[in-house]
Order: sequence, then C-alpha cells, then structure tokens
Amino acid sequence: MTDWCGELAVRAALSIPANIAEKASCATDKDFAKFLQVALESTTEVEYHLEFAADAAIIPRREFTLRQQQVIEVRRMLTGLVKHIRQTDR
Repeated sequence: MTDWCGELAVRAALSIPANIAEKASCATDKDFAKFLQVALESTTEVEYHLEFAADAAIIPRREFTLRQQQVIEVRRMLTGLVKHIRQTDR
C-alpha cells in the first residue's frame, strides 16, 4: 500500500486490540463492552481502507479478499463477545 494508505490501515488495525487491552480490567462489564464496541467499529474502518486500497489497485484484489475475510472473522468474534458480556451483565 502507499505510505499514507498503509499507515491509516495499520493504525485502524492496531486500535482493535489496543481498545481491548486498554479496558480488559475495567471495573464493570458494561465499561468493557463499550471499549469492545469501539474495537468493533475499528474493524469497519480497516475494511474500508482495504477496500479503498483494492479499488485503487494499491493491493491485489486477492489480497483484499483474504484480508477482508480475516476482518469479518474478528468482527464476528467481537460481536459474540459483546453480546455475551451484555447478557451476563444484566
């Protein structure tokens, strides 16, 4: 990827685990779920950067498809964790 596009994608990707780690020891599950939601939103940002890079022919379409599948899997895992935490926090 070009420098600026790659940097944006990396920042967005790194914000996913950073948000999880930052509040993994939160006082409440409700607070932790909020940070997981922010991490979940970052997956959409990563997917956008990947799609832009593929559309601009910065990365091959095959690379986009592979990375998109990985982002979708992370999103599914985060969604499941958020749902679980919200259900057990009642």
